[in-house]
Amino acid sequence: MSARNSKYQKLFEKETAHLKHTEEFLNSNSGIDSNQVQVELISLSKSYKDLLNQQILITKVSDRLQKKLDKTNLTLEDRNVQLQNYIEELTRTRIGRRATTITLIITVVLFILTEGILEPIIDKYAVDHFGEYDFGNHRVNWVSLGVKGVLALLIMPIEKIVQGYLMKKARKNHEAEVAAYAEEGYYHEGR
Repeated sequence: MSARNSKYQKLFEKETAHLKHTEEFLNSNSGIDSNQVQVELISLSKSYKDLLNQQILITKVSDRLQKKLDKTNLTLEDRNVQLQNYIEELTRTRIGRRATTITLIITVVLFILTEGILEPIIDKYAVDHFGEYDFGNHRVNWVSLGVKGVLALLIMPIEKIVQGYLMKKARKNHEAEVAAYAEEGYYHEGR
C-alpha cells in the first residue's frame, strides 16, 4: 500500500470502520430483527450525513481557494503584461538613443565628407555649369547648399532605418532568449 493511500485511509478511518461494520451486519446470516436494521440504518444515515457535511465544507473551502488562486493568477498575468510593456518601452528608448547616436555619427561623417571631399568637386562643377551668385561680399553656391539640405533631410530617415534595424535585432535576441529559457523550462510567456 502506498503512502498516499495510507494517508487517505487514516483520514477516513472512522468512515471506513463504520462501512465495514455495516457490510458485516448485512452479510451476517443470523436472524436480524427490524429494530437492529433500523438502528443500523440510523447509524449509517448519520455517518453519511456527517461525511456529506464534511465534503460540502471541503468543497466550499476548495472553491474559495480556487477563486483566490484564479484572482492571483489574473493579477500576475496583468502584472506580467505590464512588465512586458515596460521592458518593451525601455528597449525602444534604449534603441532610440543608440539610433540617435549612430545617426549623429553618420551625419558627422557625411558632413566631413561633403565639406572636405565633395564640396570642392561640387563647387567646381556648379561654377562651371551654373555660375555663382553674389550677395554683397558673400558668394552662394546653390548646388552645394542643396546637397547639404538633402543631407539634412536624410537625417530622420537614416535614424528610422537604424532604429528599425536595431529593433529587429533586439526582437531576434529576445526570441532566442525565450527559446533558450523555454528549452530549460524556466520561461512561460503569459496569455
